[in-house]
Amino acid sequence: NTNFNFTGYYQNVRGLRTKINLLKCSIPSFSLDFLVFTETWLNNSFHDNELGFTRYNVYRCDRNENTSSLSRGGGVLIAIKNTFNSNLLNIDTLNVEQVFIKVLLNNLIIIICAVYIPPNSDVQLYLNHLSVIESLVCTYPNSKFIVCGDYNIPSLTWVCGKTGLKCFNFISSTTGQSLIEGFSLLNFIQFNNIVNSSGNILDLIFTSIHDTLINPCIDP
Repeated sequence: NTNFNFTGYYQNVRGLRTKINLLKCSIPSFSLDFLVFTETWLNNSFHDNELGFTRYNVYRCDRNENTSSLSRGGGVLIAIKNTFNSNLLNIDTLNVEQVFIKVLLNNLIIIICAVYIPPNSDVQLYLNHLSVIESLVCTYPNSKFIVCGDYNIPSLTWVCGKTGLKCFNFISSTTGQSLIEGFSLLNFIQFNNIVNSSGNILDLIFTSIHDTLINPCIDP
């Protein structure tokens, strides 16, 4: 951003349980302010101190009985450098795999969200997610927001606009329409244009910071 420098990393990791050693080897090379992971596949048998985030505070929402009938999969994680003043925001919506943290950067509040919504989810799940964000925007009207997540809506097609990306075929998807209209009303812009191996953009980055820059990671 032109007014401050705040750098992060986002990845859909498709399970950390079998990648703990790789994660521990990678973390020392990170010089980023925050990390966001979706599909962590963690549960309460994995403690934060096992993950190797020695210079970060970790905030998680693992899959649980409120968010899914499945015992595996899902889960999100945010790690924020421990030099920042950060704390977890308690929310009422418990049936969405999402976590929100508030970070104090000088005199600015930044709210970061990580969310995972399973494929073929009911539109109400997306609306529940949006309602939390709308509530936080009202509670923290002068804050900046960064929302990263796997929304699993392959029917959405994105094209570059003057600022961020525009979605032009969401009308055919009720969930897509609800999602795009909800974020548009909040004046959030979607910035990720990096496709997955199937040529889809399932992982989206919505933010109220309109001069955000997104770069692909060279080393996978």
